[in-house]
Amino acid sequence: MLWLAANAGVDRKLLVAAACLCAETALTFVPAGEERPARAIATARAWVRGEASISEVRNAVDAAYAAHAAAAHAAHAAAADAAYAAAAAAATATAAYAAATATATATAAYATRKEALADCATLVRSVISAEQVETALGGI
Repeated sequence: MLWLAANAGVDRKLLVAAACLCAETALTFVPAGEERPARAIATARAWVRGEASISEVRNAVDAAYAAHAAAAHAAHAAAADAAYAAAAAAATATAAYAAATATATATAAYATRKEALADCATLVRSVISAEQVETALGGI
C-alpha cells in the first residue's frame, strides 16, 4: 500500500508517518542503550509535524546508518535499517523507495514475513486510507 500510495501521489508526510510506524515495529530488537534508530524515527516524525528541518533529519539518517554499521546482530541491523529508511523518506526525494524499504526491513525482524506484512499493512491503513489513494489517483 505504501508503494501504491507513493506512486499515486499521496502526500509525502503521510508516507513518512506510515513508514515510521512500520519501522518502529523493529525497535524491540535494538539492544538496550542503542538510541540512534529510535531518534531517527522520532526526528522523521518531527519533520512530519513541521518541528524538524531536513538538515536535522539528515543527521538522524547518518546516525541510524552508523547504528546499522555498528550492528553485530542481524535483528539490530534490521531495526537500524528500518529507522534509517524511515528517516531517509523525509530527507530524500525517493520517499516511496525509502518507505517501502522501511516496511520490508522491519518485516525481516519478525518470525514470519506474512504476519509482519499484515501488521505493517494495518499500520499503513491507520495513516493512509484507500480513499486518499483513490483521490490522489484522480478518482479512478
